[in-house]
Amino acid sequence: MPADPFRQLHDTVTGLMSELPGAGDRLLAASFRRSFAAENPLPDFLHLRRVRLRWGCQLEKDGGAIRVLGMVWRWRSARERLNAEILLELATLPGDLETLTAVSASAELRLPRQIVPRPDGNLFFDLGGGEALEVLGTAASRPDHLAGLWHRGAAATILDSGEKKPWPGAALVALLRAMAEAGAPGPGRKLGALDPAEPSAWGWIHAFVAELAGLEPALAAAARGPLPRWLEPLRSRWGLARGAARLGVLVDEDGKPAGDAVKDTFLAPFEIQADATDDGLRLRVDLGLPDFLLADPVRGALLAEFEAKTDWKEVARELGRNLSATVTPTDVRNWLSRPDRIWTLRCDRRKDDDEYLLVMAGEAAGRECLVMLHADEGTLELAGEDRVRARFHVSVELIQAAPSDQVQLAWKTQLGGGKQLFCDLLHGYLRWHRLVQAAPPAAP
Repeated sequence: MPADPFRQLHDTVTGLMSELPGAGDRLLAASFRRSFAAENPLPDFLHLRRVRLRWGCQLEKDGGAIRVLGMVWRWRSARERLNAEILLELATLPGDLETLTAVSASAELRLPRQIVPRPDGNLFFDLGGGEALEVLGTAASRPDHLAGLWHRGAAATILDSGEKKPWPGAALVALLRAMAEAGAPGPGRKLGALDPAEPSAWGWIHAFVAELAGLEPALAAAARGPLPRWLEPLRSRWGLARGAARLGVLVDEDGKPAGDAVKDTFLAPFEIQADATDDGLRLRVDLGLPDFLLADPVRGALLAEFEAKTDWKEVARELGRNLSATVTPTDVRNWLSRPDRIWTLRCDRRKDDDEYLLVMAGEAAGRECLVMLHADEGTLELAGEDRVRARFHVSVELIQAAPSDQVQLAWKTQLGGGKQLFCDLLHGYLRWHRLVQAAPPAAP
């Protein structure tokens, strides 16, 4: 783990902690004096009891280390950002509570319901509706060595490894649909003690929790001026009520925090909830799916660029040829109005640009069809405070346009690679699984 990744946040919060208790005292004293003024017929006073602080964050490379740069309210760029925010909730506490300095032993980790990690490194995807996909391989496997089983009810289709045997395109659609519908995480499992020396993203989680555990001692040590004798019983003791963070940590293939120049990275979305309890900070960590399948606003920006740069006449012509029917460009473009049946993927993240894939499922000539479009050298640009614009610097390529039950994804075809992109996606999920396996196990 890089040294002090939250150093700037620590310095900012420490400064606030040194002032907060005294600010509450001054407010109490000032309002108490005002309550007895002649023009105020109803004596009352103000008592500060709860404060919420929120920061936006992004990554910054500092020499060989990577740290979190807080107090950021806008994206510095569309690429170099940590999709994150940090929330602290401070409150006045009863005087008989002990100072909070430790993490409770009841920490838990929750993962997406659709993915069931296995001890052997393989993955099981629950696709819903009686469908499932087993990926046979590990993060150490090459993408072209991956194999799998696609279950549909009692039937199972073998997905052979290697470049020679194609995979059914409908299996890719089933996977994308399930991943896009990922909702609440599954049941929690116990999480062991976090290790500050852990080089993976879990070391960052430890660093954040350590910052939370140090807040109450900082509040207790804050300098506070005198109060009138009759106000001393109203002087409040401050402590942490809740801490939370959403940290989209860019990690490399080993699960370690990475800079934007590192190859084969993905964004691992952590959501951390830490509540103050009698036995310490009760920690819950939700690890979401990696950012291969894109969401808005990036998704919307990419769809607009695909719509503008695709040769829809070529797509309609290829689809019509495979259907032996007439298909117009408008017929296919209308599929873009069905967000539940179109998926945008980041196939590769590079230093200056990315590779993207658009998968569309729709109906033409009374049959269910599949279209796959590929864009290389894609970049994202800021188009306002919360808007993104996508640009493709090369032509959009057509990979597939055919009835879904006929689509067989070959490793390489005249139109492009389909199985290769599918295997790269699955290999990415296996690398995400490696990060899951690095989570500290609970004590027996």
